[in-house]
Amino acid sequence: MKKLFKILLWSAGIFAVLVVLLIVAAKLFLPADKIRAMAVEQAVEALDRQVTIADLDVSFWGGLGVRLVDVTVASPAEFDTADLLTADNIDVKLQLFPLISGEYRVDRLIINSPVVTMRKNAAGVSNFDFPSMEEQVPDAVAEAVPDEAKAAAAVVTFDKLEINNGRVDFVDTEAGLAIHAGGLNLSTSLEVPRDNVYQSSGKISAESLMVVTEDSLPSFAVGIEYRADYDLAQSRILIHESELNVNGLAFQLNGSGSHANGAKHGRGSLHSKEISVADLFKLMPPEQMKLLEDFELDGAFSFDLDLTYDEQKEQPLDYSGSAVITDLEMAQKDIAGKLTFKRALVDFEVDNLRMNIEQGSFDGRPLTGMLTINDFDDPTVNGELAGRLNLAFIAPFLPVEENHQLAGELEFDTKFDGSMTDPADMRFSGELSVANGAYSSKLLPEPIERFSLDMFVDNSLANVRNLSLETAGGKLTFSGRVNNLVPYLMADSTVASSVTPSMDGSVEGSLNLGMLQRFLDQEAHAQLTGQITMDLRLAGSADNLANFKPHGTLSISDGSYHNDGWPEPIERLDAQLIIRPDTIDVEELKIEFQTSDMSVTGKLIDPFPYLLPLEIVDQSQVKKPNFKFDLTSHRLNIDSLFPEAVPGSGNNRASLPADSVSSVILPDINGRGSFHIDTLIYSAVEFTGIDGRVMIKDRKIVCTDVTGNAYSGGISGNTTIDLSDFEIPVYQGEFQARQIEVDDFITRFPVLPMGGGYVFGKIDMDGSFNAVGWEPEDFLNSLKMDSRLDMNEGKLRTSGATFELVNSLASKLGEEFSREQPLKNAATNLYVKDGKVGIDKLITKLGDLGDLELDGFYGIFDGSLNYNGTILLSQERSKKLMGGLGSLFGSGNTGRVKLPLSIGGTFDNPKPSLDTDAIKDNLGDNLKKEAEGLIKGLF
Repeated sequence: MKKLFKILLWSAGIFAVLVVLLIVAAKLFLPADKIRAMAVEQAVEALDRQVTIADLDVSFWGGLGVRLVDVTVASPAEFDTADLLTADNIDVKLQLFPLISGEYRVDRLIINSPVVTMRKNAAGVSNFDFPSMEEQVPDAVAEAVPDEAKAAAAVVTFDKLEINNGRVDFVDTEAGLAIHAGGLNLSTSLEVPRDNVYQSSGKISAESLMVVTEDSLPSFAVGIEYRADYDLAQSRILIHESELNVNGLAFQLNGSGSHANGAKHGRGSLHSKEISVADLFKLMPPEQMKLLEDFELDGAFSFDLDLTYDEQKEQPLDYSGSAVITDLEMAQKDIAGKLTFKRALVDFEVDNLRMNIEQGSFDGRPLTGMLTINDFDDPTVNGELAGRLNLAFIAPFLPVEENHQLAGELEFDTKFDGSMTDPADMRFSGELSVANGAYSSKLLPEPIERFSLDMFVDNSLANVRNLSLETAGGKLTFSGRVNNLVPYLMADSTVASSVTPSMDGSVEGSLNLGMLQRFLDQEAHAQLTGQITMDLRLAGSADNLANFKPHGTLSISDGSYHNDGWPEPIERLDAQLIIRPDTIDVEELKIEFQTSDMSVTGKLIDPFPYLLPLEIVDQSQVKKPNFKFDLTSHRLNIDSLFPEAVPGSGNNRASLPADSVSSVILPDINGRGSFHIDTLIYSAVEFTGIDGRVMIKDRKIVCTDVTGNAYSGGISGNTTIDLSDFEIPVYQGEFQARQIEVDDFITRFPVLPMGGGYVFGKIDMDGSFNAVGWEPEDFLNSLKMDSRLDMNEGKLRTSGATFELVNSLASKLGEEFSREQPLKNAATNLYVKDGKVGIDKLITKLGDLGDLELDGFYGIFDGSLNYNGTILLSQERSKKLMGGLGSLFGSGNTGRVKLPLSIGGTFDNPKPSLDTDAIKDNLGDNLKKEAEGLIKGLF
């Protein structure tokens, strides 16, 4: 306010300076151009600024005078801003009789449509400093007049001043302050009843006064009608009863002051007429007014303020006063009941404020309170407040961005005291209860349709006797003690880490898991259903989560979960858990997927704090849980449910976002247990009656002592799937198979060139394998397997090119080759390496045709075949073959004939062939040429 008065004084001083121009212009007998030139010259000399006057003429309307048209006073050259002053015209009315005697006395100064642009830069330099003007102030006046009024005192010799439709724009960059006054009108008169005594009265008004700071205020319409006396000799000013008007609200003010002997003294008082509370709130900023749109306000407000100032005192300013609110009524359109005060009294003085509510009520129920504030530089507060209040009255004061909706009847009886500078150190205590409460917010998964609360709270303790919540999805109750909760919530981010909340309480209830829907992954179309029921006691401290001690029961029924990032949805989940501080007993965990089911019982050891869903839990610094379990399943489809555990399945989980790899599928916990699976699908093979043991540690799954049935026989073995490096999974294992059906095995793993459907019988198999990678190509390129395959008895069923080849050989021997031949004592080494599936020294008896020996491989990626071997004909078949050549052998050759066999082509189009040149190898060299024609004829 002091700055505003200072600015107005400077503005008046600037306008008054122009009187010098007008006195010069009053020399009527000079030509107008001469007068204008003299006026500009003297103005420039007085102001040390560039001054322009567009025109000058003599006016007679309203008295004899001189009128200057389009007057401009420039800003200093160093200011890149608008002119300091522009005015449409300035009219000076001269007193006639003094003029006759040669004395120029100004009767009235009229300034029309002035615009004053005042700037003060960051260095503290302003465009409205006039050192040359201050030098013209008489010494006696200079000693008595404050510095900011010296420029005005240099030229104020007129009786009346008028300003019409002016505007003042003041910007102080150094102080971060801007003041804009528009529609400025001023009408004052000045009388000199005796020497050195001045009497002034008049009106000052601004249609729009706006003060802009860091927290801007709304625009005000301001007016003041005053009467004041100033005794220059005694350096004393007296302000008589004057009226201040702000946006239509009237205030009375008066006072006096002096600065004799260089010491400033003053006193004053400000008194308001009775003001409507609704009108008073209109002075609030628009953002705050918007919060009150749904409220009805009625009542009256008045205040009295007395001030004294003594520069010689240690505390120069002293003030005291009181404010009274009477018959206040406050209502919200959606709330039944009114908040009323018959009377609220506020007394204040330097560093002290006291407030007392008398005969307050809400909805007809008593509301009482008192408040004392001391030391405004470092304020402390002491107070009591008791009563009932509808929580909806609090909603407008909550943060807008979370869309808080609050209702209910709050009953409170509280006491508080402490420093307002640091609310976290304030002492408080009280009883709080809420009935018929309701609350919704963006922070909650779903609205709380009804809640009730009964608690005691102080600085260090929140003793919740009962908190009951009801939502559309269920009910929840809590009772217990929470320590340091309020200090933690009130602390800023730098202090919060040093405040440690702790709790010891019980929570009980049942909720629909669907309430969490809005927090699930919407992009993955995640959906959760089911009912969770709990009866838990929770105890622990945030600074020692390792000692967090929950215990009780928790169950889930009719649960289901779908997520596009999961291989299969959970179609049903039921669980019964007993929770202890160091163990979770899984009494029942049943999960049904689309193609699988499982039932788990066991113990999860050291679950806390690792599994707590809190950001403050650093899982790398706490003990990892260990799960001891037994798993049973009617059907477990590993291929579908755990594709990342299937060698070369092609479902590269490492390429998916991290949050799509479910912690259920790959739980980051350790475990050990046993399993029994009626039917297991793994790598497209159906196993039955599977039993075994499993260990999970650091994302490495080790299955041992695995037994079961597959390919109509028995299987056993061990396997390890290492997912610790998620980019490069590693597989290795050992296996044994006894009396499995060879056709089933070859159909799944085509190790023979003709694939499945040709060889039948029971085989024994022992071997090992290892591989790496997610993609089939990576897996198969890295796959290495070594095994031994043995078959005592079986049969071979031939067809196609293979049958034609062997049958042709038999027919040449004068026999028919049956499509189905018995096999005996088959044995081979089976290997996989470098993308090839091969056999090493396959030996078997091929019915009565002879013995078959075969080596070779087929290419996994291109299906190419490359097999070589021999058919060693039996002695009988060899005789028949060689008998046709008896004349060449003389007495006959009784040796067995070995026919080389090769199979080329592709898996889909095999091309077998026999090397008949081998027959000639059974003859002497002298007979080969002679036998060549006969052999060709035979074959």
